Amino acid sequence: MSKIQLLSSRQESLLRTLLFTTTPVSYKQISTQLKLSTRTIQREVSALKSILEDFNLKVVSKMGSGIMIDGNLEDKALLDKTMLKANTFQIYSPEERQEGMLFDLLIATEPIKYFLLSNKYGVTEATISNDLDKLESTCKQNNLTIIRKAGFGVLIDGLENDKRSALSKLLHKDITFEEWFELFQLSEQEEKTIESSQLNQSVCKRLRKFVETSNILKVEHAVKEVLDSQTVIELSDRSYVNLIVHLILAMERINHQVNYVSEDENILPEIETMEEYIVAKQIVQKLERILHISIPKNEISYITLHLFGANFSQQYNSSTFNSDNDIEWYDLTQSFIHAAEKELSISLKEDLSLFEGLLAHLVPSVNRLKLGLQIHNPMLKDIKQRYPDIFSACQKAGVTISTKIGKEIPEDEIGY
Repeated sequence: MSKIQLLSSRQESLLRTLLFTTTPVSYKQISTQLKLSTRTIQREVSALKSILEDFNLKVVSKMGSGIMIDGNLEDKALLDKTMLKANTFQIYSPEERQEGMLFDLLIATEPIKYFLLSNKYGVTEATISNDLDKLESTCKQNNLTIIRKAGFGVLIDGLENDKRSALSKLLHKDITFEEWFELFQLSEQEEKTIESSQLNQSVCKRLRKFVETSNILKVEHAVKEVLDSQTVIELSDRSYVNLIVHLILAMERINHQVNYVSEDENILPEIETMEEYIVAKQIVQKLERILHISIPKNEISYITLHLFGANFSQQYNSSTFNSDNDIEWYDLTQSFIHAAEKELSISLKEDLSLFEGLLAHLVPSVNRLKLGLQIHNPMLKDIKQRYPDIFSACQKAGVTISTKIGKEIPEDEIGY
């Protein structure tokens, strides 16, 4: 067995962080990025010395700046290529283990035995059981249930839309919209080696946990080519990223042979007559050719819903409200503002820009909810910490909307 095959996942992440940097990286930066102590980093750097020597490379320290890997580009590329082919053994933190288990269960086609999870994550079955206890609340927040039975194993039960939403949240976690967009803007040269691109290594590290990274840009290019060739659909950058993330996860589930077609879930009966369905079908056909897979017809419908919801959001703004049928939207907006005023003890009636902005946001938001589409707000945690009173007021005001539309308003929407 070669030395490279004895690499731990932690050591691999450290190598990838340093391998192609042209300037020293401080221990503080590495610590923040990899969530390791300075002492652990120093210990791992020392352990990597012999491996680096095999590739004519070495770690050098720059006083007051940090550390970097010294050597020529060809040797660095060879090490990178070797790491990609090697099967490193994984060291999981409790958080990483629980996220990995959640992903495994969400894409599983049948119950997973405890011993399989125990072997994969290198912990006892008792630890696996404890992790599942901690995942109960996460699943409950997504309207999902963890089912555990002796001799049966463990599985996650729930509606297809809720499973998709949970998977999307998992992939979005710790990756901002800007980082996704940066990934899609990689140059042609960088695309050839997405793993070793200058993109924040923590993003690539997170993606590698869940999806086949070599397919990410293939999916993005396929969608871009189809959208650029038509004039029916116009997506915002954020909606575009959400669609790509949805497709990346869908392709991953197909690769795992997940049979997620559910007979009892109601996708719009007239969906095949929609303009967006034609575009969705073109995207699916292109993905099938590029990835050499067969995509279920049901997936076209889910892509259509994404396109319709996003397209509706882009086209519908306050200037389009000009008929009697739009009165209910005005009333809904007024109800929200009135409820927020009551909670905050301030008057917002004269703020016309607030009314117009909220009106333009509520229409696509409500329609997304009715279609079962979810958005993810990467700023949610920060918003709740910095503006707790305003968030609480909006949350309570949101109840008035929930009551009228019969759909609960998720925290991600409240944050926006």
